[in-house]
Amino acid sequence: MLFRSHEATSLRRQYGEENEKYIIPDIHVTALCADKLDFNKAILASDFARMIPPIYGTTKRDFPYVLKKRDGGSGEGTVVVRNEEAEKRYADHLSQNAFFCQAYVPGPVEYATHMLLVDGEVLYHSTNRYVMSDEFLVKGSAYQPAREILGTDIEERVIGELIELLLSIGFSGTCCLDYKITEGGIQLMEVNPRVGFSLFRDINRYLEAYIGALEARESRGRRTA
Repeated sequence: MLFRSHEATSLRRQYGEENEKYIIPDIHVTALCADKLDFNKAILASDFARMIPPIYGTTKRDFPYVLKKRDGGSGEGTVVVRNEEAEKRYADHLSQNAFFCQAYVPGPVEYATHMLLVDGEVLYHSTNRYVMSDEFLVKGSAYQPAREILGTDIEERVIGELIELLLSIGFSGTCCLDYKITEGGIQLMEVNPRVGFSLFRDINRYLEAYIGALEARESRGRRTA
C-alpha cells in the first residue's frame, strides 16, 4: 500500500485494473508527477499556471534560482543557485537534460499536505509546516528543518485549490504536495504520487480512511457482480 512511484507503476502493469486491492494513481498520472519538468510544463499550460514558479531557459536565469533534477525525492539533486560562483560549480548539471531551472520562491517556510483522494472525494488530508534554518536550503535528506509543526491548520481555500489541481490531472490515490504560500497564493514545488515520510506520524488516521475506501470499493463490486 505504501508504494514508491516506480513500484506503483510496476504494480499496475502487472495486475492492471481488475480485482485490485490497492488505490494508486493511473500509470500516466504517476509518470507525469514523477517527471518534475513535464509536470510543471503541463500545469503551466493549464488554468493552474499561477501555482507554478516560472521555468528558466538554457541561457537567461535570474539569481537566485532552483536547479532541479527531473526525478528523485527527498531533495536529491535540488539546490538553490545563489550567484555566478555557485552556477559555475553546477555547470555540468546545467548542460544535462536530466536537470532544469526554475524561479526561486523566497521564504524559509514550506508546507507538505498529505492527501488521499479517491474518485473525486477527499478521504484524508493533513498538513505539516516546516521552517528551515536558512531559506536557501532545500528540505530533504541533506538538510532537515529547524522546526517542524505537524498537523498545521491550513486554510480550506488552500486545500480546495490543491484538490482542484489534482482533479484536473485525473489524480486518484495518495500523494504529498510540497509548496510555499506567498502573497500571490500557492507556489507548488512538487506533487509526489506516493506516501510522504511524515505521514507515518498520523498513520492510523490515514489507514482508517484507506481501508474504508477499499471496503467501499469491494462493496460496490459485490453489488454490480
